[in-house]
Amino acid sequence: MRMKELTINIDTLQLFNLTLIISIIFISVILFKTYNKKAFIYLAFVFFIHAIIGILNLKAYLLSIPITMTVIVIKVFKNQYKLKNTYFIVIVSLSVLNVLSIIMKIKYELIIYAILNLSISKFIIINYIKNKENEIKKEKMKLISNKKQILEITNKTILACNLQNQYKNEILELNNDIKKSIMDSKNAIFILNKDKECIYMNKAFKLMMNIDLHKNEIDIFKHMNSKFLNSIDILEQIQNLNIEKNLKSYDGKIYKFECVKEVLNENRVIICILSDITESTLIKNKLKESEERYKKLMDVLNDGVIIHNMNSIKYINSKAISLLNLNESQTKLSIEDMILSTDEISKAKFINNINLVCMGKAEKISTKIETKTGKTIEFITTTILLNNIKMLLTIAIDISNMENVITDIEQSEKTYKLLLQTLPEGVVIIDKNTNNHIYRNKAMMKILKNIGVESLNNIIKKYLNECDYGKFRKFYTNTNKIKEIEIAIIDRSEDNAFLVVVRTLDDKYKTQQMKEMLDEISDKCRFKAEFLANVANDIKRPINTIFETNKILYLNKDKYDSDYIDNYTRLVKQNCYRLMRLLDNIQQIGHLENGTYKMNIKKYDLINLTSDIVVKSKRYTDEKGLSISFKSDVHKKVMAIDKEKIEKILLNLLSNSIKFTPKGGNINIIINCKKEEVHITVADTGDGIPEDKLDIIFESFEQVDRTLSRGAEGSGIGLSLVKKLADIHNAKIVVNSKINKGSEFTLILKENIETDKLLEKIDSGCDFSDNEKIDIEFSDIYFNYSY
Repeated sequence: MRMKELTINIDTLQLFNLTLIISIIFISVILFKTYNKKAFIYLAFVFFIHAIIGILNLKAYLLSIPITMTVIVIKVFKNQYKLKNTYFIVIVSLSVLNVLSIIMKIKYELIIYAILNLSISKFIIINYIKNKENEIKKEKMKLISNKKQILEITNKTILACNLQNQYKNEILELNNDIKKSIMDSKNAIFILNKDKECIYMNKAFKLMMNIDLHKNEIDIFKHMNSKFLNSIDILEQIQNLNIEKNLKSYDGKIYKFECVKEVLNENRVIICILSDITESTLIKNKLKESEERYKKLMDVLNDGVIIHNMNSIKYINSKAISLLNLNESQTKLSIEDMILSTDEISKAKFINNINLVCMGKAEKISTKIETKTGKTIEFITTTILLNNIKMLLTIAIDISNMENVITDIEQSEKTYKLLLQTLPEGVVIIDKNTNNHIYRNKAMMKILKNIGVESLNNIIKKYLNECDYGKFRKFYTNTNKIKEIEIAIIDRSEDNAFLVVVRTLDDKYKTQQMKEMLDEISDKCRFKAEFLANVANDIKRPINTIFETNKILYLNKDKYDSDYIDNYTRLVKQNCYRLMRLLDNIQQIGHLENGTYKMNIKKYDLINLTSDIVVKSKRYTDEKGLSISFKSDVHKKVMAIDKEKIEKILLNLLSNSIKFTPKGGNINIIINCKKEEVHITVADTGDGIPEDKLDIIFESFEQVDRTLSRGAEGSGIGLSLVKKLADIHNAKIVVNSKINKGSEFTLILKENIETDKLLEKIDSGCDFSDNEKIDIEFSDIYFNYSY
C-alpha cells in the first residue's frame, strides 16, 4: 500500500515539474516576442531540454546537464532578467543542491527540483512581469502628466496668439499715431528706402523745400543740394550708419541733420530729420565766446581757480596748474591731483573740508596746506551753480611770502617781548585816556613792589607837567628799599599811550658789588684750578713710586709666604691706576677750562678703533658676567680726530656701563653713519638714570647716587670730562635713560671736510688702545677677591 502511495506521489511531482517547465517555456517565448529579450529565448531553450528529459523519462542524472545550463544562462543574462543578487544566490544554491541529490540518489531530488523551478518562475518570470507592469503604470502616469502639460501649453499658445493680435492692433494704432506725429511735426522729416529714394516727406519738409504738398516723389539729392551747402556729401554717407551733422542753408540758417536706420513694414528705411538750430547755435557760440573770455580772464589772474566736484576737476586755470605743479598734458584731473605734493594728513584734512562744503554744512571753508616743495597754499572753497549744476569753486592762493612775513613779525614780537622782560630797567605802557597800565615788564613789577603804584603815578604826573619827554630825570621816593629812581617818558601819539622807562639808582651800587664778588669768585676758582693742578703733579710722584714698588713685589712674590699676595698686589695696582685716572682727569679738565689743551688731529678708521676697544674691554665684561657686542652699518669710516680724546670718551662711557649694569646684563656698542655725521652709541641694560638727574650728570663732581651705600665707585668728573672732550671736537653727547631699564649714550661726530682734505694720509696703526690704558680707565670697577 505504501509503495503504491509513493509511486503516486512521485508521478504527481513529475507531472507538476513537467507542467511547471512547460509553463516557463511558454511564458518565456511570450516575453521574448513581447519585449524582444533574447535572454528569455535562451531560458525557453534550456527548459525545453528539461521537458524532453521529463517526457522521455530518461535517467535522472541527465537532469544535471540542463540544470547547469540554466545556471549559466541566468548568470549571463542576470541584468536583463533584472535579477537581484540574493535571488541569484538562492537559485544557484538550489541548483547545486539538486545536482548533488541526483548524483547521491537522494529520494527528495524531485522536491528540490520542483522548488528550483518554482524559484526560477518566481524570481525571473513573475518578478520580470511585475517590473514591466510597474513600468507600464509609470509610463501611463507620464502620459497623463504630459497630456496635462500639452493642454497647458496649448492654452498658453492660444493666449499668446490673442496677445499677439492685441499687440499687432496696438502697433498699428501706434504706427498711425507716429505717422500723424511725423506729419504734424515742426521738424522737417523725410524717409529714404535702401536705394536712397525718397518714399515719404512730411508737411514741414515740403514747406521748407517749397515742394507741392500733393507731390510725393522728388529727386531728394537735387532739392537738398539747392537748399544746403555740401548736403550731397552727407547724403552719400547715409547707408547703414546713424549720423548727426549740421547743415548750413544758403539763406544763412543752420539745421541739425540726423538720420537713423529703422524697419518699416518689413522694409529697411532711413529716417532723416532736419531741425532748425540757428538760434540755439548762435546762443551756443556766444556762450562759447563768453566762456573763452572768462577762461582768458581766469588765466591772467594771480590766484589759482579750480571748478570741481568731489570726484573730478571740470576747469583749472594755468596759475593753479603752475602753483600745484600739475602736468598740463593731462586731460583728466582728479581731486587727488590738486594736492598731490603734500602729506597724507593735510590731504585728508582738505578733502574733509571740501566735503563739508559739498554737503552744505559749511558755506565757505579755508584750508592751509604746506607742499613738499616748501610752498604754503591757502585753499578757499565754496559752492557755485554752473549750468544749473551745483559745483565747488576753489581759489588757491600762494601765501608762502605772507606766512614768512607773519612768522618774522611773530618772531620779532617774541624777541622784543623777551628783550623787554630781560631789561634791568622797568618798562610800563600807560593808556592816555584811562591812565591804566596796559603793559609792565618783570623789572617794573619788582620796582612797584618796593615803591607802590601810587608813588610811581605821582612821579609820572610830575614828569608830565614839565612836558620834557625823552630825557631821564631823577626823583626821590618815600621807601627805605629804593630811595631814588630815574624815569624817562616817551609820548607814543600814534598808539595814544606813554612809554615810561624806570631805573633804580641803587642798581649801580649793586652792580659794582656783584662785579667785585664775581672777581673774587674768579680768583678763588683760578686758585682752586692751580691748586688742583699742583696737587696732581705732586701726588703723581709717590703714586709712581708705589706702583713701581708694587711691581717689584709682584715679580718677587715667590719669596713671600702668602696665599693672597696676588690679590694684594692687584688691589694696590688697581688703586694706583684709579689715582692715576683721577689725576689725569683733573689735569685734563684744568687744561680744557684754561684753554691750554692741545689737539693731535689725524685720520683714523673709527670702526677699527671702536672694535679694538670693545675686544680689549671684553675681559672686564666677562669677569662681571656681562655680554658685550659691537655692530656697525659700514665696514670702514675714516675721520679726522684726536685719537686719545675719543678713546677717553668711549672708555669712560664703557666704564660707566660696566659699573652700573648688574650680572647677566647686556652692553651694545653701535655705529651708524648718517650723511655728514657718525653716531657712536653705548647702550646698556643697567640701573638707569632718574629723569631729574639727566640735566646734571655732565656737571663736574656730580653723581646720580650721592649716598655712602652707592653701588659703584667714582669721583663724579668722568662724564663732565666726556662732555668737554666732545665739545672741543664740535661733537654732541645725547643721553636717553629709564630707571631699571638701562641707559643709552650717543656720541655724534661731525665730519670736517676742510680738515679731511688737509690730512690726506691715514694713520694705519692697528694697536689703537693698549691694555694698560684700559686698566687705568676701568680702575673704578671692583670685583670680589679673597684676602
